[in-house]
Amino acid sequence: QRSNSVSRVLPKWKRWEERYGDLEGIADAAHLNLKRFPQYQTYFKRRKIDEFISEGRLGSLDGWITFPVYSRDGILRDIVVRSQSNRGDVRYVVSPSERGSHHSLYVPSWKNVDENEIIFVVYGICDSISMHLAGLACITGISGKSLSSDAVLQVGRKRFVIVPDAGEEREAHKLANQLGWRCRVKEL
Repeated sequence: QRSNSVSRVLPKWKRWEERYGDLEGIADAAHLNLKRFPQYQTYFKRRKIDEFISEGRLGSLDGWITFPVYSRDGILRDIVVRSQSNRGDVRYVVSPSERGSHHSLYVPSWKNVDENEIIFVVYGICDSISMHLAGLACITGISGKSLSSDAVLQVGRKRFVIVPDAGEEREAHKLANQLGWRCRVKEL
């Protein structure tokens, strides 16, 4: 069952595809828009992740913040968008792309993940970016708490530390149980 806060349908998506083409075109347009209009960076500054704007190719388009999702080999696979105004029940939306539906991890730095034995797992893109900026190898799902053990294991034979926010402890322990000995939960 899908949460109210995640939808695969974004009314502007079709218009974005017509105007900017493929995922690359949409990501480029959103990133350039964010750089051109610094007032759109307020959300990133408030979350203290504005220094990741260039590295993560973050963007803003028509009132939506964009988070490009890359595969390990650096190929853009999806785009997750978040409403800048938190209008209605929809906070996060993933693209309607068929190919994107198979890439359920958001990883701020695959290089950092590949170079470290301990990987931190959080339930949120901004949280994963914050952990990355703190120097920690981190992953998250592209749609909140829907992170599966299969998705986590895509990163390889690593040890995992799940760091849930308040209210996410149950999901964290369930995921840790699925991952077994290589995982623990760190409640803050």
